[in-house]
Formats: sequence, C-alpha cells, structure tokens
Amino acid sequence: MIAHDPTEFNISTWFSNWRKPAKVPTVKALDWTPASSITDAELAQLRKLLKRHGTLSNKQVARLSGITKGEASKRVSKAVAAGIVSRVKIGKTVAITLH
Repeated sequence: MIAHDPTEFNISTWFSNWRKPAKVPTVKALDWTPASSITDAELAQLRKLLKRHGTLSNKQVARLSGITKGEASKRVSKAVAAGIVSRVKIGKTVAITLH
C-alpha cells in the first residue's frame, strides 16, 4: 500500500471541493416581524421619545425603548411611511426627527 503524499496536488479533488456551496446560516421565519405588526401604541411611544429627546439615532431609540436595533429600525420605517417622522442619513448614523 502506498501512503498518500500530503504535498501532492490533486486537481480532481480540488475542483470537486471548489464547486461545493458554502454553508450559510439561515433565518427562521419566526425570527422576522413584519412592519405591519407594529401597533399604534408603539408609534405613540416613538413620538413621545422624539418629543422628549429631540433628534435620535436608531441605536438611541432602541436603548430608550428597551428593544433591539432591528426592531427600532422597523418602527421608525413604519413611522416614516406614515409621515410621522423624518429620517436623514448622516455619515454612518441615521438622524430621526419629528416632522
């Protein structure tokens, strides 16, 4: 029996491994919350935060509301669509203000 030389290059093995798709983690459908499920009370809370603190970022909205940054972004997006707040990107952050 001949031992395999680890420094030997085998093109067929390389090519078969090269074509394999990468394993990517998937997101479960239950982890996603559509923007339409955001309630009027949550929009009122956002309006109250902006009246009290003025201009905020998504991160600040999340921290003050006790929610994740992603959830804060969804709420702000719904408020922008409803015409309640305006959102302006400044560098890497987003400034959120009342109209």
